[in-house]
Order: sequence, then C-alpha cells, then structure tokens
Amino acid sequence: MPEIASRIVAVTVFADRARVTRQGRTALEPGTHRVEFRHLPAALDSASLRVAVRGTVPTKLLGVDARKVFFAETPAARARDLEASLQGLQDEDREDSDRADTLTRQVAHLDGLGDATRIHAYGLANGKTTLAAQAELLAFLGREREAVQDRLRAVAFRRRDREKQVTRLQQELQQLRGERPRERYLVSVEVSAAGDVEVEVELAYILPGAGWRPLYDARLVGEELELTYLGEVQQSTGEDWAGVALTLSTARPAQAAAVPRLTPWALNLGILAPPLPAARPAPAAQTAWMTMAGSDVGAAMPRAAPPPLVAAEVEAARVEQAGASVTFQIPGRADVPGDGSPRKVTVGHSRLRPELDHVAVPKLTEAVYRRAKVANGTPYTLLPGRVQVFVGDDYLGAADLKMAAPGQTFELFFGADDRIAVERGLVRRDVSKTFLGGRRRLQYAYEIRLANHTGAAQSLTVVDQLPLPQHEDIKVSLDSADPRPTRQDELNTLIWKLRLEAEGRQRIRFEFTVEHPRDLPVAGLA
Repeated sequence: MPEIASRIVAVTVFADRARVTRQGRTALEPGTHRVEFRHLPAALDSASLRVAVRGTVPTKLLGVDARKVFFAETPAARARDLEASLQGLQDEDREDSDRADTLTRQVAHLDGLGDATRIHAYGLANGKTTLAAQAELLAFLGREREAVQDRLRAVAFRRRDREKQVTRLQQELQQLRGERPRERYLVSVEVSAAGDVEVEVELAYILPGAGWRPLYDARLVGEELELTYLGEVQQSTGEDWAGVALTLSTARPAQAAAVPRLTPWALNLGILAPPLPAARPAPAAQTAWMTMAGSDVGAAMPRAAPPPLVAAEVEAARVEQAGASVTFQIPGRADVPGDGSPRKVTVGHSRLRPELDHVAVPKLTEAVYRRAKVANGTPYTLLPGRVQVFVGDDYLGAADLKMAAPGQTFELFFGADDRIAVERGLVRRDVSKTFLGGRRRLQYAYEIRLANHTGAAQSLTVVDQLPLPQHEDIKVSLDSADPRPTRQDELNTLIWKLRLEAEGRQRIRFEFTVEHPRDLPVAGLA
C-alpha cells in the first residue's frame, strides 16, 4: 500500500487540545486502492478521525482504518541520528576502555621490573651487569612508564569528554522519545477511482497536549488605552506545526458531552474533622520581555539621514462567533514547535477611550492609584488572562484581567500618581466615664486630607471603613461625616466620590461610636 506524502495545513487549538488537519496528494490508476498516513502521533483520538477525498475524476471513499504500529527504533529522523551517534560513541568508549586496561597492565609490569631489586643485586654481585647498565635500565623503565601514563591520561580525558556527550545525547533522545514514541498510529484510506486520477486526501483528528491562553498588553497613552490581545500557544503533541493556518477557539470540547448531574446530598451524624489548611496559591506565571536597542557605531562620521521609521501595522485575527464560542483565525501562516516552547500570536489590537480617575485607600497606603474604567469596544470577548500594564513606554507590572464581553466594562490600574497627596490620621478617641445600662461607649474620629497637584481637575474615589461588629451585643454607628459618604455598604465600607480642582484641597472627617457591654472585652479596636 503506498504511503501518501502529507503535511499539516491547519490547526484549531482549544484550551486543552487541538484539531489537526493534514492534506496529501497522490496519483492513482483506475480501481480500488489503499493509501496510508504513517507515523501519526500515538496520542491521536481515533474516534475523532474524519476523512475527505477530492479527485480529478469521480472518486469514492470506501473506508478508513486506524491502528497502532510499533517500531524497532524511533521513527523521527533526529532521534535516529541521535541513536546512531550514541552507538558510535559507545563503540569508541569500549575501544578506549580496552586500551585503558592494556595500558594499566603495562604500568603494573614496568613497576614490577623496577621493583625487582634482588635480581639487580644478584647480577651486580656476579659481575653480569654494571652500575651504569643498571642506571640505564632504570632510566629506560622510568621513560616507558611516563609515556604509558601519558597515553593512559589521554584515554581518561577522551572518556570523560565522551561521557558528557553521551549524557547530553541520552537526555535529548529521551525527550524526543517522549514526544515521538516508538508507538505510532497508521491510518489507511480506501478509495475507488473510475480512471486515472489525482486525489487529495484530507485527514483531521484531535490531539491532547496542546492549548492556548490569552495574554494582554495594556498601554495608556494620554487619554487613550491601546489594548493588544495575544494568544500564547503551546503544544507537545509529537508533531511540529510548520506554516499552518492557525485558529484559536474558546470552545471547550471537554464540557460539551453532558451537563453534570447532582448526586444526593446526604447528612449524617459524625465527628467533625479539623479543617484542612488552605491551599497556597500557585505562583503567577512569568512572562519574558525582549527589547532592542539601536547602535551608535560611526555616529561621528557624516552620512545621509536615514529614512523615517514608520510603525508597523498590527494585523488582527478574523473573528467568528459560533453560538457561545468564538474562533480567532490568525492571519498568515504560523510555526509552533512540538517541544512545548510557547509561541505568541496577535489576536487583535484596539484603541479604546477609558474613563480615567483615581482611587485612594488611605487606611492602607498613602499612594493614590490611577484607574481606567474601560468599555470593551472590541467585537470579541476578552477572556480571563494576565495583562502587562504600561504607561507610555514605562512598564508598571502585571495584573489579572477578568472576563469582559463586548460592551462590558472592566477596570485596570496604572500605578500610583504621586501628584495627588493623601494623609489619614486619628484625631479623637474618647472613652465614656459613665456606663449607661452596663454598656461602655467609645468614640472615634478620623480625618483624611487630600491635595491635587496634577495641574488639572481630577475625579477621585476615597475608600475607608467602620468596624464591623461580629456579636449582637456590639453596636457601631456612624455619628457624623463631612462630607457624607456617597455610599456605605453592608460591610461598613465608606466610599466618597469627589472632584478635586487643580491645586485643590479636600478634608474628609468622619466620627463613629462603638458600644459594648462593660464586662465583654472587644478585640480588633486600634
């Protein structure tokens, strides 16, 4: 059965898998034929196989068969080269090991000759040798021993370097074998043609070991927010995707089969187990950044002025909505290696007009933060992901972006603005000397002072709080506030929405009372 030469032409990547499409062309004579797609990944989901056949004359698709095959050696060309290199190094090492054994025996023999003092003394006593001849013999043995030891050291050095090469090749081969195991899939397609025909066979299948996640760059330039939507694709499927039409999908095939079913919620008497410790959050993934700088070499020499640089246009993906899911068709062709290294592609680039203001939480920090409230004016849903935040060209850090559908508003923070000053202080704390009904009264007053040095009027949200009683005999009441808070929620959070004119100042003062039984100590009061 002929093997059809094929290549991957398109890939749709989901959150935890990928749909791969291969195409191959071949010429067939009239009659029934079976063509084979060989060396497909062992992790291929055979139930997901789909085949389409197109021919230059009427052609029939008769059947598809998929089975696993096994190889004596790894089918990947690189892995076969590694195996051959390893075999050659191991053969060389066995030769050097034999040389080392021979040289070691030579050293032992020479040492034995040099230590034969009784024989030397006997020869001198009987006049069969002279001191000069004895000295020449010992010098010869020394020279020979030194030469043999030099060769032995050279062999040891070669073996040491070879061991490093063997270790490196074994590690690379082990990785390749994990990615391209000796167990592979073979798919055969049976077709029937009425005459000489050139057929194109398209094979599609699902593979695990692939996924993508959204990433964002948010850059605040003046009053405008530039939002770049990126997709980071990674795959370890055992196949390299070279020059493919890449599509990213928000569909979740793993959850498409059925709605989860509730099991009975049973209660019974038993012994309460101690609570489990809270799981530690996983460290945030780190993102690598690369900058490029121009060279000043030859700046002192006269030369023609270079043409002005024009910023490159960002080509966005084509967006298609299919029910609740969205697909992003990445323009051009993409290369994604099969070794798990990440590849970033651009999904979209938008310029948005945010509503800018400032937020202060003076109880926790004297920093005042710049906030941008942004309506998602893009045609696609912004999925939850990590966002890198910039002001102009200055990198501020990373944050998490929550899901935002088209038209939905989300918030981003762009660091502290030192031009707005805030201070908070306790200005009153009184403890009542009298007890009414056996209850104790404590009165507190705090003052917050704000100053705007930005040179323009600014909108500002100030957040503070009152104590939140956790016992029915503890009462907390807001006695006065100047100005009155815009909102007070059920957690006793106080929120003021203010407008500070250029070089304007604002004072916020609020007072509250805490009452509790005289004999009931209260924890948590400063």
